[in-house]
Amino acid sequence: MASTMASKTCSFVSRWKHLLRQPATNAKSWTHHARRTCANISGADPYKCADKIDIEALFISPKVQNFLQKLTGFDVDKIFAPIPVPLNTPRYKFLTDEQLEEELQDSRRRARKKLQMPPVLRERKPCEKVLSKDPDIQGFTSSSYVFTDISYGYKDRERLIVVREPEGVLRTANWEERERMLQTYFTNKDKSFYMPKMFEPGYLQDVLDKQWYRFVLDRACIQFEPDDAEYIRVTHATYDHIDAKRGFDELRSTRHFGPMAFYLAVVGKVDNLLIDLLQREMIEDTGHLLRLFYHIHPPADGTQVDENTENIELLKFYIRNNSQKRSHMELALQTYLEIRSSREETEKNLASARGHS
Repeated sequence: MASTMASKTCSFVSRWKHLLRQPATNAKSWTHHARRTCANISGADPYKCADKIDIEALFISPKVQNFLQKLTGFDVDKIFAPIPVPLNTPRYKFLTDEQLEEELQDSRRRARKKLQMPPVLRERKPCEKVLSKDPDIQGFTSSSYVFTDISYGYKDRERLIVVREPEGVLRTANWEERERMLQTYFTNKDKSFYMPKMFEPGYLQDVLDKQWYRFVLDRACIQFEPDDAEYIRVTHATYDHIDAKRGFDELRSTRHFGPMAFYLAVVGKVDNLLIDLLQREMIEDTGHLLRLFYHIHPPADGTQVDENTENIELLKFYIRNNSQKRSHMELALQTYLEIRSSREETEKNLASARGHS
């Protein structure tokens, strides 16, 4: 029966395959922006449609990737932080200076590979499509039958999976059915067959309150596809929680910092991250973040923001025109400038004292 049904539905492959590649079009309005904002920040949700901002093209553009990589940082001690592993016999190597340098370069390559960012995609469109209606077989069975092409060499998105319903309707499988069938025939041992409880809203909040951000994001990357609505919900909830608690340092030098910074820039919520960077005296990173922000949302007055713009001037421009927390930003910038001025004065006095001695 399976082979007969597969042959009947092969002709429909070309009819539904293109559907899987179409971008989502159901847009929702979003309103979490201050009145002082760039002209094109408000509008349709960019994670659902590309009417205002094409997040997919933006994220993979070399300029944005360069900003995000600089913002992420490269702390080797954090990238290769100790993790619990089974006990084993340690290995010792005697190396020449040249061999040691090769090992260090290999470690840097592995570190950069571990920092490879998860893709940022729009929410996928429903893929369910009716292929035929056969009322003659209605009531033949009380169960739905799922037919899966398990031939070798097909990508998951291109694999034919159809469902015959008791009413006689033959349709393509929806996303949930596809995920379950793919997990059945092509098992990922790290992925759960059903969505883990920790991702349900009530439980997710408890996990986030414990600030297990990396655990949540790593687990979401395993469990969901990057264009799955659940993946977008979980990651955005995590980013919002980090922003509210200012727990940004937890994600620094991890593969998740870039997508988080990109999300905050897209939705226009970079104030807390800027304040955190100023408090840590990471003035170069404030410049990278604001150049990313204005690359996504060009200033409404046409002001050009480029690499030659001084970081302090760029911060002042943002505070005047786009900040949602203007007083907090002004205080953070003033504190940073006073600390820097005090440090420069101290260094100058020390240098002068050494000159007299």
